[in-house]
Amino acid sequence: MKTAGTINPLEYTAGIREQFSELIFHFREDVSKVKDPRARTLFKVSAKVLARLQKAFINYEERVKKLGINGKQFIV
Repeated sequence: MKTAGTINPLEYTAGIREQFSELIFHFREDVSKVKDPRARTLFKVSAKVLARLQKAFINYEERVKKLGINGKQFIV
């Protein structure tokens, strides 16, 4: 059985943002590697969507830091 633990939300979002960065990089890099225009479009759009989601995470982190609530933790 899995036990409950705590996660600092800023540590968690920072890790997710790093994963977004890696995916964005791979999508953008792979655009030039495929010939299918639909796949190229899919990769470009995916990179844009992830970049915007990454920006949402950054905005969240900035608000949490500004409000000084970064010590609070999620229970998982």
